[in-house]
Amino acid sequence: PKRAKSNSKTMSTPYPSQQQKKKGGNEPWRNKERHYCAICNAWMGSDRQSILLHENGKKHREAVEADLKKRRDDKAKKEKDQSDLEKVFAQVNAAAAGSGGG
Repeated sequence: PKRAKSNSKTMSTPYPSQQQKKKGGNEPWRNKERHYCAICNAWMGSDRQSILLHENGKKHREAVEADLKKRRDDKAKKEKDQSDLEKVFAQVNAAAAGSGGG
């Protein structure tokens, strides 16, 4: 019995994933995921070493301090505005009650 010659152009591979290899697909050590630092507006590798290096860096630490200070200031301003508003309402209510309206 003679074997039929295989035609590589028409023959498909048994594994479809082999046909659709992406660029760099044979590099398992290369992680495609990225980590985003919202405080610094920066992207970095998602590996632990890259994240720790960034978080221990001077720019990130300064950005965190500035962000915390801004949040504290905003909260204090909001609380002050709320207390001022309550005082104004109390004065208005006192004036309305004092006039008698009758």
